[in-house]
Amino acid sequence: MPAPVEIAYTLKYGTTGKSHVSPEVWLKDLTSTTIQLKDVKDVTKLNIEGGIFMDADTSNNSWISKK
Repeated sequence: MPAPVEIAYTLKYGTTGKSHVSPEVWLKDLTSTTIQLKDVKDVTKLNIEGGIFMDADTSNNSWISKK
């Protein structure tokens, strides 16, 4: 069942923030989705934080820029 998540991000100069993503993004495909973070540029790191919702595989919840 789809669950909401928080996307924690780090920007180029160390600024951090979070963005809430509703469960609707998972309705078309439960294994993969694409989201856009409005007014967020130069992201160097992303992490999906499930909070109280369990994730069977947390090894794929992070992304780090290769730049």
